[in-house]
Amino acid sequence: MSMLGYRDPGGIKTGMQITASPEHVVRDIGTKKMTALRKIVDGGREDYREYRSAHPVWASQDCGRTTHSLIHERMWQRAMLLADDFEDVSYVESLPTRELYLGTQYRVRFKKHTPAGAVRSYPTATALDFFDEPPATLPSLQLVNLTVGYEWDEELRQMGRPVMSLHSAMDKALWMIELPDDGAAGNLGLLHAPLDGPTLPTIFVPGVAAEESEQG
Repeated sequence: MSMLGYRDPGGIKTGMQITASPEHVVRDIGTKKMTALRKIVDGGREDYREYRSAHPVWASQDCGRTTHSLIHERMWQRAMLLADDFEDVSYVESLPTRELYLGTQYRVRFKKHTPAGAVRSYPTATALDFFDEPPATLPSLQLVNLTVGYEWDEELRQMGRPVMSLHSAMDKALWMIELPDDGAAGNLGLLHAPLDGPTLPTIFVPGVAAEESEQG
């Protein structure tokens, strides 16, 4: 795994336009929220481990859909709690769609990932729209669709690293990083970054000073 060093750009100026690179996205979301996202995934991992320990036969007989529905449910229950912890975090639950909003700039869905960053979903219009390359809009209207989840080992039926990704299609990650924990928020583990492909979207950040941009 290559490590991509992250450096503080010295604050975000009002009205600044940035590309949705992993460095800028992590910086804009802020350390506390990034750590909270990792805890959501790690919590789902602990619940899945507890389920397998308590019911090993059931777990071995579960089809893939049952397994990932369980993990997703446990992550989502934790995700909703972020709205209580951060004023600018909200969520929408309109089954089968569940989305977490970080401010007005980022929309998050939770999915399992392949090591290459691909995800799967029923090809509904909303799903295709979410994972397609972001449309060209006025910068102030740009919404960045992020996917948070985990790498999945098909053979061992185990959750791998907690990850965040940006896609141009379900099977094409523009980039994927390992979510930083409390002690590694200054570095990004860049797991997947194509050498070429669609241009990263430009987003508009209303912006304030560096410390304030974390918003809690």
